Amino acid sequence: MRYLTFLIVAGLVLLSFYGCGTSGIDDVSLNPIIFGVVNQFPDHPNYLKEKTLTARQQNTTIESLWVKGQLTRVVEQFLVAKGYRVIEVESKVALKDGRADMVIEIVPRQVSKREGTFGYGFSDRKFLLGLINTKPNSYVCLQLTLNRKNSMRVITTKREERFSDIGVDTMPGEWTKLTGAEKKRFEENLQANMAKTLDLLLSRFKI
Repeated sequence: MRYLTFLIVAGLVLLSFYGCGTSGIDDVSLNPIIFGVVNQFPDHPNYLKEKTLTARQQNTTIESLWVKGQLTRVVEQFLVAKGYRVIEVESKVALKDGRADMVIEIVPRQVSKREGTFGYGFSDRKFLLGLINTKPNSYVCLQLTLNRKNSMRVITTKREERFSDIGVDTMPGEWTKLTGAEKKRFEENLQANMAKTLDLLLSRFKI
């Protein structure tokens, strides 16, 4: 009788042990949700110089400055830290072809009442002989959209625009007239501004 009881208890212990082990293996083998990230921003930021009595604009694209990828990296790092897998995709088609379970789009927007300030860049405004004077700054304006596989619902954040003082009194008429050190300081300022803006918007998603 004691021997039979021993066998039953031993069997239950082994069953419990292997049952727990199998559960752990299954949990590990489950694929986490895959996020696709679409970055719709222009490849290069703007350099906007507004001056004189007529508020004439001098707006150019800084083709030598590549900072678009910073936006994608910030979103990727945010999602990976939460345990998701992340891939870069070109559009929401990734939901239909099965590559992604959810897609976040980084959508550039125009700064309110500021012509030429689409997406991101640098701006210096001086009108009416200095009566209207905004210190040079970097700016970012965007919103995020979240799309789910097999769902028509689209979650969209509010448009967010942020400005960051570059720490100079005025910008030269062209990007090329900045020194190497000044270009680096401008770039770092813009990248920090981009990261802060994205962190703020990502925190609004319940993911």
